[in-house]
Amino acid sequence: MSYFQWSNEFDVKVGKMNDQHKVLINIMDELYQLTDKGESKQLILNKLNDLVSYTRHHFRDEEMYMDAIQFEGRERHKIIHQHLLTELENHSEDFKSYRSSLSDDFFYFLKHWLTSHIKHIDIKYGHVSADLKLARAI
Repeated sequence: MSYFQWSNEFDVKVGKMNDQHKVLINIMDELYQLTDKGESKQLILNKLNDLVSYTRHHFRDEEMYMDAIQFEGRERHKIIHQHLLTELENHSEDFKSYRSSLSDDFFYFLKHWLTSHIKHIDIKYGHVSADLKLARAI
């Protein structure tokens, strides 16, 4: 059974961002499954590196999108991204240096990221985007 999975509650009304969120969620779930099965540290580390790399890619794309639609909250959103990325990188470094498996705290962080950030922060630019589409249609 999946620990992390896409749900319509994560829909931010922007197709490209939804698609990228789905990729992030899949990587998170694969990481959880590897850890749950007790796979090797190297396999887990490879997937963790995928998560860090894709997160950077996604945040860059999302920030460019917010700039393109002139989303008023984009500067605050970028600061939140930096905090999330720093925390992700700290967990990654902790795993690389000191741990043989990923901690429950790490997976709690990922769950919190999904439930709080996507549903309550990202949706704000989704509303602006939807309003812009409506305005253009009139």
